[in-house]
Amino acid sequence: MMIHPYVIDTSLLYIGKQSRRFKLRFLAKVILGKDIQCPDKLGHDTIEDARTTLELVRYFLKYGPKKIAELNLEALASREELKAASQGPEKKGGPTKPPNMSVLECLDSMGQKLLFLTRDIDELSSSRNCLTIKCSSNKEVLEEARVEVPLFPFSIVQFSFEPFSPIFADEVKQSMKTKWTEMSTVYAGPFIKNCNIGPLKKMFKSMGPVQSVTLVLETFRQSGLEVTMVKTLVFLQPYFRVQYEVLEAAQLAIETMNGILVEGSYIRVHRPVTEFTLECDTLVHELEQDCENQGTIYVTGFGKTFKEHLLEQSSLFPGLEAMILPKDVKRRQQKNYCFLKFKSRDSAQVALEILKGKDWKLKGRHALTPMHLQTWLRDIYPEPVMPSGLRLVPPLLEKHIFQIAEENHPRIVAWRCNRKIEKLYHCLSPGTLCLILLPGTNK
Repeated sequence: MMIHPYVIDTSLLYIGKQSRRFKLRFLAKVILGKDIQCPDKLGHDTIEDARTTLELVRYFLKYGPKKIAELNLEALASREELKAASQGPEKKGGPTKPPNMSVLECLDSMGQKLLFLTRDIDELSSSRNCLTIKCSSNKEVLEEARVEVPLFPFSIVQFSFEPFSPIFADEVKQSMKTKWTEMSTVYAGPFIKNCNIGPLKKMFKSMGPVQSVTLVLETFRQSGLEVTMVKTLVFLQPYFRVQYEVLEAAQLAIETMNGILVEGSYIRVHRPVTEFTLECDTLVHELEQDCENQGTIYVTGFGKTFKEHLLEQSSLFPGLEAMILPKDVKRRQQKNYCFLKFKSRDSAQVALEILKGKDWKLKGRHALTPMHLQTWLRDIYPEPVMPSGLRLVPPLLEKHIFQIAEENHPRIVAWRCNRKIEKLYHCLSPGTLCLILLPGTNK
């Protein structure tokens, strides 16, 4: 910035907070009550701009800085920018740009402050629009957040994560994918020795997309008693290991196929019992109650014209907001399942009953997998978790879970941080927008 004894810069006379400068057109409108630089004119009228600048200087000399401060130009500018952003192109003659304001500027224009809770001081602490509270531990960060967050319109709560090694990060990622794969896998049987495999595969696929079907032959039943001697008869009773692409399909198979009569045998359908599936029922219930899944249902078993038919009968499905139709990238075909999102859980329940009724004859249930998690798990099936052999071999227990029970073991640190984030999330007021940034390069 250059200063000359015989030159007056109106942008410095009417400077805002944090050295914000206002446009000449805005100052003319707010202070002088006149419109300049109208959009219907081609270019600026330099004479008009010069006269307006001179009038602004006279106004400042006449009333002084106290009068300018009473106008609260920051608030007026924010209001004008928000108003301009809300107007459509037909009102403005072209596309509008959103107001270029930071969070701190928006809060300051409303006379509010930002709350920053952290164990480390950074650049936010130097701002006068930000109240920074430095804590000595993650536990103290959580305690302060429970008290202070409800008092501020915008808060940043930063827990301290010790840097995790890439090996540990890959291990956790693979562990999560293994857990999800095993939760999406079911074992069905026993079947008779000479069962017809074709119809059975068709029955499994009616629940949803199948990744693989493996015949397990290492299952037998021993029985048979005679009067004169004990005689053991060995019957081969095969099981099928069915790995589904989505969790909803596996859960639907358990709920609808377990205990049914198939080719003369009552079959059981259940998940493999491993360390990854011990609390599966609890996790499934929590996923079903998750707010993102409340109004979403999973539907399968439809044909190619399902979308058109659904749109034609849209009056039967009030509250339908979105239809998610996954596609097979390799085959470039639509898969035989979808997710329907409704405004409320009640609307979703009504739609589910209709789609499962005699007119539509589809299968479905409430959704379990949030959309963001589906994106993350998209490449989960490059190869089976367990070899496609003939015997069920439970995977080895994780060697590093609690092998090192030290205070700073990465798994224990991550688990404690997760618990603190969960506690903070549950204490937030209803309707609070909560954005969680996880550590790492791909957040």
